[in-house]
Amino acid sequence: MATSDEQRLSLAVTTRSDTAALPADERDRLARWIAEVERPAAPPPGARRRRLEILTVATVGALVLVPWIAYLSVTLPQQHTSGGWRLAWVGFDVALVAALAATAWCTLKRRQAVLMVLLVSGVLLVCDAWFDVVLSRGSSEVVASVLTAGLVELPLAVLFFASYHRLLRALTHMVWHQLGRPGEPPPLRHMPLLLIPPTPVVPSQS
Repeated sequence: MATSDEQRLSLAVTTRSDTAALPADERDRLARWIAEVERPAAPPPGARRRRLEILTVATVGALVLVPWIAYLSVTLPQQHTSGGWRLAWVGFDVALVAALAATAWCTLKRRQAVLMVLLVSGVLLVCDAWFDVVLSRGSSEVVASVLTAGLVELPLAVLFFASYHRLLRALTHMVWHQLGRPGEPPPLRHMPLLLIPPTPVVPSQS
């Protein structure tokens, strides 16, 4: 008895319009068949080594930073004079301007790199809000810092993060179905890396 994947399509597919005329579930099935007979894409060279390096660095870094944060929280002085204060803030703002300009350019030109710069810009805006508010405590600038963070920096960061998530979700949704994977893709936190090809189905010999 034939399995569901061995069933015939309702239409013979010889042209693009034939594919468009298929029901959605049969288009998914056709894409899955094509993905299964195609040679699986090989991972990029060195991918296994880089994955191990990232996993090691991220794990060790997280474990080391926990006691380090606890140590700093009880040993750092409440006030500190720094000779590089102006350079630090000017450098940070230059990086923020560069990220925002790159975001605007990639958005205008509809470049795929917009995903990366949206995320970078959002993170920098959150950092800017955090340091502005925390470092202005007890000064006359605290009200302006809180208003700037609440009305400008954080709303912009939320907009960038939301746009990044929507674009990434749309991209993975398209790739998911192009790879012939059935059903709706899972949430991003549960989705496997799409560079890893699905396990091909071996036809029964009986």
